[in-house]
Amino acid sequence: MKKSMLITLVSFLLLTTFVIFGSQVPGKKYNNVGKFAPKVNLSPKYFMTIKGDIDPNLKNKIQIKWTTTYYSTNANCQVPINPLKQVYSSREQSDVIYVNPNTKGHYEYKLAIDQYKPGYCGWKIFGVSYSITLNNHSTIDARNTGLTFSDEAHFSTKEILQKWRCNQDICELTKNNLYTAFSGQLDRNNNYQFIVNFIS
Repeated sequence: MKKSMLITLVSFLLLTTFVIFGSQVPGKKYNNVGKFAPKVNLSPKYFMTIKGDIDPNLKNKIQIKWTTTYYSTNANCQVPINPLKQVYSSREQSDVIYVNPNTKGHYEYKLAIDQYKPGYCGWKIFGVSYSITLNNHSTIDARNTGLTFSDEAHFSTKEILQKWRCNQDICELTKNNLYTAFSGQLDRNNNYQFIVNFIS
């Protein structure tokens, strides 16, 4: 199998893993330093606003963590997964936010889609996902809690809305337009709102 085909296969597996398991990506972690390091874009143009309301009754019962993942697109920046079989993967940079709602339970954060300059490695946003950790230490991070971006995607809908009903032991998704609004990936050159509410 040619190296290019293997790279394509690895990229597909990485995408599938992200959607199902959040930002967990297989393979050894490599330090992104020197020319490989992503440089912050001081003038971003496009944003994903993540916001919602958490029922005050759920305070200290659930913890929400948002993860934004960026990846390298330059083949010269790839890292080996299995050098003997010539399998390589993109580099990854992940930024994490632990939600800290106000006294009324509202939270809102702005994530820059173009947070990093392309630089030597051609850094681009890969996806945005969140996980829910319950009091019993179980974590929800399924395919319904993440989305990805593509240069080929073109969507007119700019708002994703989800609602969860939770207690300290379980959460159930009761409203979700993630895959009705976006049957595929998102265009990087747009602004979006990702609204996730939690009721008890």
